[in-house]
Amino acid sequence: MIYLAGWFLVYYYLAVRFFLQRHVRWLSILVILALGSIAILRGSVGTDTTVYERLAAHPREWAGIEPGFWVLLYLLHALIGDPIAIVRGVALLFTMLLLWFACRADDDELLLLMGFVLPVFFFNLSMNTIRVGLGLALLLLALQMERRQHPKAQWLALTTPLFHYSLVLALLFLWIVTRPLRPQRLREILIPIGVLLIAFLMVALNEAYFAFKLRVYASFEAPSGLSGLSKLILGLILVSALPFTGLPRAEMRRLLFWALLFLGLSFGVTRLTYAGLRLLDLVVFLIPVAIFRLYARENRALDPVIKNTLIVAGLLGAAGMYRNMVLERFWSPSPWLPYHTIFDR
Repeated sequence: MIYLAGWFLVYYYLAVRFFLQRHVRWLSILVILALGSIAILRGSVGTDTTVYERLAAHPREWAGIEPGFWVLLYLLHALIGDPIAIVRGVALLFTMLLLWFACRADDDELLLLMGFVLPVFFFNLSMNTIRVGLGLALLLLALQMERRQHPKAQWLALTTPLFHYSLVLALLFLWIVTRPLRPQRLREILIPIGVLLIAFLMVALNEAYFAFKLRVYASFEAPSGLSGLSKLILGLILVSALPFTGLPRAEMRRLLFWALLFLGLSFGVTRLTYAGLRLLDLVVFLIPVAIFRLYARENRALDPVIKNTLIVAGLLGAAGMYRNMVLERFWSPSPWLPYHTIFDR
């Protein structure tokens, strides 16, 4: 199966990296290109692929969607026109953003990408939840810029909700877990207030859209009582390494507390609605990002325990994703299996 071949390439890279004790950037770029080709050349594959093709074919239905994604659809519609090609164009852009990250990445950042992000999230973000995928790719680039103390890193991060509204919660989470509970500077008070105001404006300006999405998600229950358990375990594995790091105790405890709280709340939402699974995915993605931010603030290289935990979590996450593909419970006109290319539609 082509997905297994993609994961094999990822772990082949990690094996080469381990034996050569170098990050082998050129090989990581080839692996990303290979994975990108799977997403770009897919036929009716990936749960929401057909939904996005239908959306791209009917501009009148774009009302209420995130403005950044609206602009992207408009440009692709003007340049290409064909809705099938438009959706593949989004996958191409996502792949290019990851390639940009890989080309500029240091050793730790490349491990984050290849050891965790690609095996756990690549197929889902490039072939299913493509709006979230674009936003999270930009968030990775913002993290990379922040680690280099680039002054515009925060501005790039603030663009991510333009591709999916849920990323407002991502920004709030990342602020909370890396800041004291009693901010001492005016700027640290204004940032969360600004994020909340952005969220309020988005809801106010798109009230009908949010009401519609709320009804849709409320009508979908999680597939089973154990839904989300695998992602919850991934999150717990990631935070379990924190007490064994060299991070300052206060910083570590703050991240541990908020990560566990958000994981628990997200898992609780899965008991009520399918939307909780999406929220849980987001929190699991954000935990390593928050860890990297803390290490950057302390000007430290990643501790070995964090590196090993990322790889273990990535392997388990890939296995969970494969299981979800095989046991896909929601009917979709574009299921994960069997995979076929755009030429076989």
